Formats: sequence, C-alpha cells, structure tokens
Amino acid sequence: MVENAVAVEQSFVGGARNITESALIQLATEPQLQKDFIKKVVGKMDQEKFGEYQTYEKNEELGCFTKEVLRMYGSSGMLDDRDVVKEFSLGKYKFFRGTLVNVPFNAIQFDEQYYSKPNEFRIDRFSEKNPDQKWNQERNTYLPFWSGKRACPARHLGELLIQQFIIHIARNFELKRLENFEFANVYEPDLGPDECFLRIKPRV
Repeated sequence: MVENAVAVEQSFVGGARNITESALIQLATEPQLQKDFIKKVVGKMDQEKFGEYQTYEKNEELGCFTKEVLRMYGSSGMLDDRDVVKEFSLGKYKFFRGTLVNVPFNAIQFDEQYYSKPNEFRIDRFSEKNPDQKWNQERNTYLPFWSGKRACPARHLGELLIQQFIIHIARNFELKRLENFEFANVYEPDLGPDECFLRIKPRV
C-alpha cells in the first residue's frame, strides 16, 4: 500500500512530492504536532471512507493543516526572470528598464505583518476560530498556487494528492527524525528537500 502511494504521488505531481516530504519532515521534527495531527485530523476521519474525495474536502482541520504546509513549503519559491519595462524605485532600491528580476513571491507568507510568528508551524493558523486573520484582510498574501490568470489549474488535484499521501503515511506509521541529522542540509531554495530521511515505525 505504501509503495503504491509513493509511486502515485511521485508520478502525478512533481511539486507535490517536495511539499509532502516537507510536511512529513515537519511532523517528524515536532512530536507534539504529530500527536495533534493524529488526534485532530486523522482521528476525526471515517476510516472506511479514506478513498472518497468528500472525506478530505469536508475535514476543516485537514484543510487548515494543508494550508499551513503550503504556506511554509509552497511548490515554487521564485517568480523567475521578469523584465523591468519602466524605471521605478522600491524603498531605497532603484530598478532600471531592462533589468531581470527574480521575485520570491512566497516571502509574503512569512511577513509578520500578516502572519504572527511566521517561522512556526501552527496547525490551527487558518482555522475560522483563530482570531488572528490578518492574512485574510488583503489580497495576495497567501499564494501557494499564485492567483488570477496565472493560478495553477491543478490546485485541487495537488492538494488532494498531498492530503491523501500524508494521511496514509501518518495513520500507519509513527514518524521520527534521525539522530544527528540536520534537515536543513537537504533543502534546496526553490524545490524543498532534495532527499527525505525519516525513521518510521508501524503504528500498533
């Protein structure tokens, strides 16, 4: 079952692979987060309907978890090679016509103006019960799939693949990080982890 899940997840959406690996690493790094995920997300799902789309679509806790994963580990970190067509200034920086600019568009998802303690993974950050909703007060402060005409057409498929993969792994295995292993060493700036090393133990 696990081998099939891995094969499907890697075959369909390359970007989703990096995101799911990042999510699994996050769960392995924070034992309490993993316990909360099992209790608040997996524990509330109908185990006989894990293969049905509605099981994932109607789970608010899973939706919040997925959004936080995508906020921190979006599928792409850069909007590459944009030509400056008109000279302009941004703060103390001046941009001349013809300059090539690479924009880290997901940087806004770590802006403290919209997200409190942005470097912390918070499973309830996007919950409707959370009073801290600054990110929802302005457009384009949450851009895991970009927006407008350039929004990813495979967004819902990507989210579903990520959710199914994480759920099936987390409900069957306890995830632990390897001792003396720094996950930061396997991260690439745009693509997330280049490799995913975890110790897994079947859940009883």
